[in-house]
Amino acid sequence: MEKKKIGIIGTGNYGIALGKRFLMFGFEVVYGSRRPNKEYLKESFGKLAHEQSYNVTTLNDAWSKSGDVIFLAVNAKQHIYQEIVNSIVNSIKNQGNNQNAPRSKIVVEISNRSDDEELRNVKISNAQLLDDMFASKLNEANIFDYKVHVVKGFNLIDPYSLSSFI
Repeated sequence: MEKKKIGIIGTGNYGIALGKRFLMFGFEVVYGSRRPNKEYLKESFGKLAHEQSYNVTTLNDAWSKSGDVIFLAVNAKQHIYQEIVNSIVNSIKNQGNNQNAPRSKIVVEISNRSDDEELRNVKISNAQLLDDMFASKLNEANIFDYKVHVVKGFNLIDPYSLSSFI
């Protein structure tokens, strides 16, 4: 039986903790990173690295190889969001009309605001900001048959609590 694939963009503390949790419950985890480094994750995963299936790849590969749900576990800075959205939308555009490719994804945005000056004056949530970026970029690229649905999750759980009984 094929394992359900979960995508996680981001290999920092939160992405690692979330991935460990999914691995424990039998999911296959596909990590997307701007700088893919599986050895780094092997060190963080310890014993789990040899028992479970996970992969570290580029943002675009993680997007295309994951199932219907992908978690965004990156710093909430607008330029980082923009870089990720641009990369993913370009990848979707390059897919063209591949009939086998899914035409929608659910993105679970899990970042929290920091005291960063850039974010302090923003009046909408990170999830709404990301949703607006995807909608705008897909529209700009004339991709009207692909839907990205952004939801907010895990606001009150820090990565250390998430991985505390692993």
